[in-house]
Amino acid sequence: MSDQHRVSRLEQRVDSRDALLKFRIIQRGSGRRKSGEKGLRILECFGMIHRQNLDRQRTRHSIMQSSDDGRAGVSVDQSRLIALLKRGIRAVNGRDLTALAAPDLPPGPLDLIAVGKAACAMAQGLLDIRARTVRRGLVVTRHGYATPLQTPHGVDVEVRTAGHPIPDATTLQAGDALLRFVTSGDPDTTLIFLLSGGASALVERPLPGMTASDLAQINRWLLASGKPITEINAVRCALSTLKGGRLAARLPYRRTFYWLLSDVVGDDPATIGSGLLAAARPARLPDQLPEALQRWAAKAEPIPSAVHRCFRTISTRILAGNRTALNAIGAAARDQKLTVHPIFPPVTGNAQSAGETMGDTLCAGSPGLYLWGGEPTVTLPPDPGRGGRCRHLALAAAASLAGGAPTWLLAAGSDGEDGGNGAAGGWVSHATAADIRALGCSADDFLQRADSGSLLAALGQEVVTGPTDTNVMDIILGYRGPVGPV
Repeated sequence: MSDQHRVSRLEQRVDSRDALLKFRIIQRGSGRRKSGEKGLRILECFGMIHRQNLDRQRTRHSIMQSSDDGRAGVSVDQSRLIALLKRGIRAVNGRDLTALAAPDLPPGPLDLIAVGKAACAMAQGLLDIRARTVRRGLVVTRHGYATPLQTPHGVDVEVRTAGHPIPDATTLQAGDALLRFVTSGDPDTTLIFLLSGGASALVERPLPGMTASDLAQINRWLLASGKPITEINAVRCALSTLKGGRLAARLPYRRTFYWLLSDVVGDDPATIGSGLLAAARPARLPDQLPEALQRWAAKAEPIPSAVHRCFRTISTRILAGNRTALNAIGAAARDQKLTVHPIFPPVTGNAQSAGETMGDTLCAGSPGLYLWGGEPTVTLPPDPGRGGRCRHLALAAAASLAGGAPTWLLAAGSDGEDGGNGAAGGWVSHATAADIRALGCSADDFLQRADSGSLLAALGQEVVTGPTDTNVMDIILGYRGPVGPV
């Protein structure tokens, strides 16, 4: 079938649903595809869905909770889940959490460092309370995440941006700036170091001889490998002269406060941001590393032991983590008279398997809200499409939800990012599988190409939040309604 015929067939299916939705479909060049692949992909959704069609879809995607527990009349749909997601994100806002903790700092002058996706928010939270005692500051966040800081006259706070998730030349420049800042510190000044997710890619001083290009190539391989963040950060530590507590050994300060927003399972300071100021735990490098990467890792510098004197002056505190957000969502849902099931253990491992398991859990479970958190992984094919681990997980759950009780599953990155493309994640429902078939598409095809974002965008089922001033891994909400007419 020619591309023109495919477009015509797909547009006919869309028109039959009274939607003004069109897709641009292209056949990829044979040189970029393995033999036997269809090579078709939705690249772009343009136009808009007819308003009446949207209203009908919302009506179809709206349920009333069972009256068995006396809570009839509670409307639940994807918009309610998105509102609960935002409630959880607000509970882990970097500015608010830092401002709440700031009174615990001792009086006297402060040096301020903030690194990570939430760096500007956390720095502002400290300045909201202690601006008059901040002597100087350095803030490093990812490109596009910098926001103006409100500082009193005379306070010098430098804001830098760097590459993420792939480090680049600005990452090395930020690493140099960080080292200059700490080594020039006054021992009698207190250092407050605020760390959030993303720091591993934002600041670096690699092993001698390693270039920014080398570092970028290594990180591309790591991120595409499907390995958990603990193993990825173990490799990053081996290639760094800052991570694994090495920066801590360079601190001249007699007192340091190390406050973190956790973006890792277990909230281990040695893993968050690859442990810039935390004692690294003995870690075995992952198996099957490329030979070139093994050669670099063999040159790793020693890391300070857990009993090194540099750690005696560092006070570490986890301001919030994924569980903080999930607890806030659960509390908000109970206030809205929803039944909330116990929070599940952290989600790790393959995102597709996790999504399928969650779909099965929702189908087999009783009505109510289900909550998961964590950071699943996706092993990328050679030529991945548009998507991320959250959208991949959600799309994988769609088949399990089909044909049963009214059910939804929403998965989103708490930082507002899910593999790039501007979306935080996506949602699916009991109707999604049928909607996909109506478009003449196969969810499995999109999952195999790691192109979940294209399909969910075409369905209007991506979640977009923008930068959130936090990063506490991924948040997954599921809702199962009662069986029967609604």
